[in-house]
Amino acid sequence: MPDYFDTVERQLAERTAHGVDRTSRPTPVRSPQRHDAAEDAGTPPARSGGRGGGGASGPGGPGRQRRREALVLGSALLVAVVVVVGLLSLGLGAHHGPAERASTTTAHRRTRPARRTAPLTSTKPALSSHAPAGATAPRHVTAPVGPVPPGFGPESFTATGPSTWWLLGSAPCSSPPCTSILRTSDGGRSFVGTPAPRTSHVSQLRFANVADGFAVDPQLWVTHDGGAHWHQIRLGGAVTEVATANGFAYALVRYGHRGLGRLERSALGSDTWTTLPAAGSAFAGLWAHGSDVLVGSGGGRELAISRDAGVRFTRETSPSSLPCEFEEPSRPVIWAHCVTGTESATWRSTDAGAHFHPVHGPEPGLPNSALFAAASGTTAVLGATSLLRMTDAGGHVAPVTGVASVTAWQYLGFTDASHGVAIGYIGAPAPANERLYYTSDGGAGYRLVSTG
Repeated sequence: MPDYFDTVERQLAERTAHGVDRTSRPTPVRSPQRHDAAEDAGTPPARSGGRGGGGASGPGGPGRQRRREALVLGSALLVAVVVVVGLLSLGLGAHHGPAERASTTTAHRRTRPARRTAPLTSTKPALSSHAPAGATAPRHVTAPVGPVPPGFGPESFTATGPSTWWLLGSAPCSSPPCTSILRTSDGGRSFVGTPAPRTSHVSQLRFANVADGFAVDPQLWVTHDGGAHWHQIRLGGAVTEVATANGFAYALVRYGHRGLGRLERSALGSDTWTTLPAAGSAFAGLWAHGSDVLVGSGGGRELAISRDAGVRFTRETSPSSLPCEFEEPSRPVIWAHCVTGTESATWRSTDAGAHFHPVHGPEPGLPNSALFAAASGTTAVLGATSLLRMTDAGGHVAPVTGVASVTAWQYLGFTDASHGVAIGYIGAPAPANERLYYTSDGGAGYRLVSTG
C-alpha cells in the first residue's frame, strides 16, 4: 500500500509540474528592483503602453488556455483527493503512529524539492541575437507638429539619416516642465515642434527610426509613434545612456554606489526589457552598431565587447580605471576617451580592444569635462572650451573652424564619417544661449544652424 500512495503522489506532482510548465510565460515588464531618488523625483505614475508590451489576452488567447488548463488540473487534483480519502476511510494507514507519520512526512519533504522546481522560477525569455521581424519592419507614423517654442535651446541631438533630426531641449513656458523637442526633415533648413515627455528629468534623446524614440538621464521615457505619445519605463535605477542598433535598444542602468550598474535590452517597438548578464557591472561608455555592442564594465576597469547583440561578451582591460567613452566607427578600431582624474585623455586600439595606445593629441591635457566624437577610425573631434580635430589617428591636430564664438561645448556627435553636429554655448551656460552647429566635412569646419 505505501507503493500505491507513492504512485498517486508522484502522478499528482507530475500533473502539477506539467501544468506549471505549460503556463509559464516571460514577464512582459519587470518590476523595478531599486529606484534612485533622482529617477522618481517629481514624476507622475508610469503609464502602460507601447507595442509588444504585453496585456490582457483576447478571446481564445493565452488567458483562455490558462483557464482551461486550470480546470483540467483542478479535476485531476479532486479525483486524487477522493481516492486518498476513500482509502483512509477503510483504515489503510491507520496503523501509523505519530512518530511514523512524522518520519513519512519528512521523507516526502526531502524528495519534493528535487521534482520540478526550475519551471516555477524560470520566467526570463532566452536571449537571441536576432530582433523580432516587427522590430525592423518599417512603420509609418504621423506625430502632431506645431511651431518652434520661442527661446528654445538645444541640449541633445539624434538623427535617423542625413536629413531627419530631432533636438531635445527646453524653452520658457508658463507651466513647467518646459522640456521641448524639435524635428527637421530637410537637414536643418526648417524645424517644427513635436510633443515631449512631461518631465524635466531627461537630458538625452535617441531615435532609432521615425517611430521609436527614447529620452533618458536619469529617467527613461519611450515613444513608439514618433513622439505623439510618451510614457515612462522604470528599470530600477537611473538610465544614463541609451543606444540603438539592428532592431534593439540598449539601456545603461546605474544604481547604488559607484560601479553598480547593468545593461538592459529591448526589441524596438516593445516595452519588455531584459538584463544582459554577460555584460557584467555595466557602468559607462555604451555604444552599439549592427550586432556590435561596447560598454565599460567592472567599475570602469574593463571593456565588455559583444558581437552578437549582447548575448555573449568578451572582456578587455580598459585604458583607464575611471569612466571612458568608447566608439568603434570601423572595426577593429576602437577609440577610448577617458577621465584620468581632473584631466582626460584619448586612447586608440587597432585590434578590437586587445591593446590600447595613447593618442598624442593636444597638449597640455584637456579637462575631464571635455567632449569627444569619432568620425572614423582615423579622425575624431574633441574639446571643452574650443574644438580640435585629430586626423591620421592623432598624428595631426588642428583647430576646428566656424565656432570661434562658443565658450563651452554641450554635445558632440557624428552620423557618419562626414556629417555631424555640435551644440555649444554663446556666453553663459544657459538654455537660451545654446546653439546648434553642423559639419559635412568630418569636423574640419562647422556652420551655425538656426532652429527658429
